[in-house]
Amino acid sequence: MKRLLILATLSGAIAGVAGADEVYMNNGDRFTGKVTGASGGALKLVTPSAGEISIPLADIASFATDEPIEIHLNDGTVLKQPIRAGEPGTISTAGEGPAQGLGVPLSAISSINPPPIKWTGSISAGVMLTRGNTHTDSAYVVFDAVRRADKDRITVNAAYNYSREKPEGEEARVTMENWLVAAKYDYFINTRWYAYANAKVERDHIANLDLRVTPGLGSGYQWIESAKTNFNTEAGLTWVYERYTDPDDTRNYLAGRFAYHFDHQINDNVKFIHNLEILPSLEYFGEFLLTTDAGVRANLTNNFFGEVKVVYQHNTDPADDKHKSDVRYMVNVGWGF
Repeated sequence: MKRLLILATLSGAIAGVAGADEVYMNNGDRFTGKVTGASGGALKLVTPSAGEISIPLADIASFATDEPIEIHLNDGTVLKQPIRAGEPGTISTAGEGPAQGLGVPLSAISSINPPPIKWTGSISAGVMLTRGNTHTDSAYVVFDAVRRADKDRITVNAAYNYSREKPEGEEARVTMENWLVAAKYDYFINTRWYAYANAKVERDHIANLDLRVTPGLGSGYQWIESAKTNFNTEAGLTWVYERYTDPDDTRNYLAGRFAYHFDHQINDNVKFIHNLEILPSLEYFGEFLLTTDAGVRANLTNNFFGEVKVVYQHNTDPADDKHKSDVRYMVNVGWGF
């Protein structure tokens, strides 16, 4: 009986090792575990002793899996095959069909077992009513959505702000009414560099801005992209068309565009978000449009959150008798998806 138990234990151990995925390093080391995915130039391996580890593909000579994995290549090809180790710097497919025995350079791998492509984002809103010595009504809605795939990213934004006050014995008057709709498409040339095309349409009734349209082209660099932190910078050209209530103020010109986005998950429930965009005119020296915001978002439940945000806008050449800067302080609740 004792011998049978020993043999069974050894057989289980051997089967466990035989059934494990293997990663062979350039320096001769070998890791065993379960290959769960790859993104951003790094392979994810779940090991029995260290849990999930991330290994740069540049440090890997080859690897093998005992089950099919979904490999996305830089040219758009998708392979779903078990993998056997190949020559240094390559792997080989081990399944059946036309792709059997296909050699694949590690440098050609874009991702492994990528998550399903889906839209993520949020919609948030805030309302404030006052009655008594003052009589005001304020409301705003903000919508953001992103779809991230291996080779591209689509971003959509929209916002509406409205405020009205009625002084005692006077007619009600609108003190704030503006909206914007924006969209951007990013195409990733590699894991970091991308080209983009974007467009924004906005209106500000109080600033006498009937319409501003700002389409543009440029490139960006994704410095950090992870579940905890994201940071990217962008530079390009934008055409600015502004139509004001006074026709004499209407103008259009070519501008540069410099922007960045940063968000950081401070802990499991709190995230910091910051954006900046500046459009310096290339035709009127010293003129520019600036928009920046910063906020902290805290989860209330799995989907609902509370948010505190500051939005600052600056226009060096506004309509006559209008301020150059606008600041909004916002406290709202929202739903994330």
